[in-house]
Order: sequence, then C-alpha cells, then structure tokens
Amino acid sequence: MSFTIRRLDPTDLPAVRALRLEALQAHPTAFGASYDTESKEELESYYRRLGNLIYVGGYVGDELVGISALMPLPPGNSAHITKLVSVYIQEKARGTGMSSAMIQTLIGIASRLKFEQIILTVEAGNSHASMLYERLGFVAYGRHPKSLKIAGRYYDELLMHLDLVAAGA
Repeated sequence: MSFTIRRLDPTDLPAVRALRLEALQAHPTAFGASYDTESKEELESYYRRLGNLIYVGGYVGDELVGISALMPLPPGNSAHITKLVSVYIQEKARGTGMSSAMIQTLIGIASRLKFEQIILTVEAGNSHASMLYERLGFVAYGRHPKSLKIAGRYYDELLMHLDLVAAGA
C-alpha cells in the first residue's frame, strides 16, 4: 500500500476530528482524552487544537488514515521540549510503515524548529507502539503507575524521550 505524509492545516479539520474520535473510541487506553468528553467539543476547539499543535497526516489516496502531532511545551524553562501526541493509524494502514514515516516527519520538523527533545507517553501494555518508538531512537526513562483510569481499571504509562541533540537530528 502506498501512502503520503503531509503537514495538516485547518482545511483538514473535519477529517482530523473524525479520525481522532475514531481513535478515542477504538483505543481508549492509548489516549489521555476520552471519547465521551471530546465528542461533545465544539468544532472551534479543534481549530484551536490544530493551531497549537503541529499535525501530520498519513494519506492513502485522498483519504486521511493516520494522524500524529507535536505539542510544544509552554514558553519558559521547558521551551526546548515538544511532546509527541495523538498518534493513530487506521487498521487498514497498519504494518505499512506509515507510523514510522509520520513520526520521522515530526522528528524532522522538531529539529528544524530547534527543539532539543521530544517526549511521549505510551500505555505500558502497548508493546507494538513502544517498540516502534525504540526503533526510532526513543528511550524509556520512567513509568507512571495508574496514569490512566478507564471504566474503573488503571493503566500504567511508559515515559519516553528522544534527545535530538545527541541523535544529531
């Protein structure tokens, strides 16, 4: 399956929202946000989010089937760090290399924007995702116990980072 990766903009908002809600509903343990809360948000809140995040999308033809984003930390002493968030690929596009391509695109963007680190969290039981991040150079540096609580059940998250300076990115 061939695909393309490109940076998303406000014209992509309807497709981003639909894909994000699909992700939250299908894989609630992969996200800090919940479908119930986010599905009730006004479309304007998505415009604000898209404006604050650096989204890339994976396309098969004209169809958006994958999203991922960088969330720069607020100005101040942590302004050199950005966080990888909202990574999701529809099942039909998994195993194609799209996830890796999207994240590598974001690593390149982070480097060009002079970020020094990318951090992320991943549900501790999601070995496919954590192995992908490790292959891309991310290193686990901690575990947040009971980070998520969904339907009365707790889930731990691994904390990972990529040092862009050390990686020469």
